[in-house]
Amino acid sequence: MAIKRLITTIPIPNQDQLQHYLQKEGIIATQATISRDLRELKIVKTHSPSGYKYTIPSVTVSDAITQDEKTQTASGVLSIEFSTSLAVIKTKPGYAAMIASMIDIAIGNTIMGSIAGDDTIIIALRDGTQRKHIIKDLSAIVPGLEDKLI
Repeated sequence: MAIKRLITTIPIPNQDQLQHYLQKEGIIATQATISRDLRELKIVKTHSPSGYKYTIPSVTVSDAITQDEKTQTASGVLSIEFSTSLAVIKTKPGYAAMIASMIDIAIGNTIMGSIAGDDTIIIALRDGTQRKHIIKDLSAIVPGLEDKLI
């Protein structure tokens, strides 16, 4: 709650500043905790006239995706496999570009990006991103993804 209140009232450009404002309110938090909280709250950095700042998206893409689209993506994904800092998603032919686009928009804060072919998506994970977080985020777009892990 404190993080949401702070970033909606003060333009905070980085985690150090957020940690400073939290400390001023008597809340002691490590950088790792702040990073995890920002990810769980789906808070993103956006560009403003004065530089970058944290913001809360009004509607996340996973909220805006219809049930039909979720069903379509779920039926289009065949498997997901991880290797160090990459995830590879195998899809039915023709599904990869659509699903990769949804992934880039919905979970752009935990990945660097994706590359899609006709039936394969390669996702580059940000340093320190845990697989369980990616799987949780992807599951909002692709229901049942956990069952497709290799």
